[in-house]
Amino acid sequence: MSYDLHFCWRSEKAFDRSRLIDFFAEVPCFVARGTPGKESQVWYENQATGVYFSLEHEDPPADPELPLVLPSEYYDTGISFNLNYNRASFFAHEAMPWVETLAGELDLWIVDPQDDWDAQPSRPKRYTAVELIASWEKHNAWAVEALYNSPDEELR
Repeated sequence: MSYDLHFCWRSEKAFDRSRLIDFFAEVPCFVARGTPGKESQVWYENQATGVYFSLEHEDPPADPELPLVLPSEYYDTGISFNLNYNRASFFAHEAMPWVETLAGELDLWIVDPQDDWDAQPSRPKRYTAVELIASWEKHNAWAVEALYNSPDEELR
């Protein structure tokens, strides 16, 4: 189980994945993964804190199983963020400022499907790190409780 976010923008042009890779190229703890020259994932892992998360660019961005339906003035960039549940809250406190920074620097809007279950189309928003931390903590608590109360699930 994981907390996922999606990024969109107001440009009809396809998002150039090299912008994602280049943004984090010189930042400690971030490593590009994938075929050289066609990296599609940025992995964050902080050895000192144990925090990890990923950002991925999928091209084409639409997942036929879970399409991201956006208002007509927004376009899917194909970028998604993933942070596992069943983790300590400091994971979100370390990760979400990076999400806010990425969105601000690349002029991206964020869709939080966890808080948008019934909204069609999804509502892009300029989330702050504080809002994203609160969302992750709320949903992480639900996920931990579900795991704890499910005798068939192994706690990880």
